[in-house]
Parts: sequence; structure tokens; C-alpha cells
Amino acid sequence: MIGAITAAAQALNVGSSVANVRANNIANINTPSFKSRLASLSEMSQGGVGLAPLRVNTNSGSLLYTGNPQDVSIVNRHGGVGGYQSPGNRSFRLDGSQDISFTSLDTADLSVDDDGFLYSNGEPIGRLNSLGGNLGAVSPTDSLMSGYQVTSNVNIVTETVGSLINNAYFKANALVITSSDDMMKRLIDIIG
Repeated sequence: MIGAITAAAQALNVGSSVANVRANNIANINTPSFKSRLASLSEMSQGGVGLAPLRVNTNSGSLLYTGNPQDVSIVNRHGGVGGYQSPGNRSFRLDGSQDISFTSLDTADLSVDDDGFLYSNGEPIGRLNSLGGNLGAVSPTDSLMSGYQVTSNVNIVTETVGSLINNAYFKANALVITSSDDMMKRLIDIIG
């Protein structure tokens, strides 16, 4: 009985951790380019259940029009979406060779390399602030979407259903502890 109580208590801790991950995902549903975390259970070598290492959901969010020329999203040839925002007050454009370039208020032409570093006349001046995504290098076959943000990839239906399942899991383990406690009380009453 003690083993059942210990295993159920451990499972309650894991269920609480899963609930926290889901709550964080839901709380960030409106955070641009937020990548949800995936929590899953794993069997422990000594028995019982544990929380597997959290994984990042690499699925892309969707594009949201902001009208702000400092927001840029890149859609690659494989459908991946990444969001970026320019430092300072610079607007994006796509030049004739399909490279990402920028125009600042002083009309200096800027360019960016595959790692997001900005250059003015070949001199490094900063780096794009990545808002997330799984693009890798930018290529000529990618589409530049100026004035768009990438939304979070949190799926409210998935999170809600997962929360309901986790709630049932939590209740079942709490019931194991309650039942084991009742059995211990009866045993003590019988013994005397």
C-alpha cells in the first residue's frame, strides 16, 4: 500500500508539471512567434511515471497582418514560417537579387546575411531580432512578407483536450491515495 501511495504521489507531481506546461502554452497563445512546449509522460526505470524532457513544437504559426513595415515574416519553400523584427526604425524590402535589404530613415541601404546580421556598406551594424521560426538560411525561393507577424503555434483545442485528460489522470491518482488511506485505516481497525 505504501508503494501505491508513493507512486500515486509521484504521478500527482508529474500531473502538476504537465498542467503548468499547458497553462504556459495557453498563456502565450497571443505571443508572436511563441513555440508551444510538448509535455509527455515516461516510465521510470524503478517504476512509476515521470515527465519526459520537454520538447519544443516546431510547427509554424500562421501569418498575421500588422501593417508595421518593421515586422517581417519569411515563408520558406517548405512552408516554414519565421518572424523577425528590425532593430531601430528600419523598413524591409526585397531587392532585385531576392536578398533581404532594409531602408532606414537616413536612406542608407542595408543588407542581411543568412544568420540575421545587418550590414551597411559591408560594415556590421546589428542583428535582426528573431521572433522564432525554423527556417535556417534565407534563400531566393523564400517569400518575404513585410508588415506581417508570425502568430504562436499554440492550438487551443489540443491544449484544452490535453488539460481534460491530465485532469482525469490527476483525479485517478488522487483516488488511489484516498483508497490506500482508507485501506490502511481499516487494517489498523482490524489489527486493533
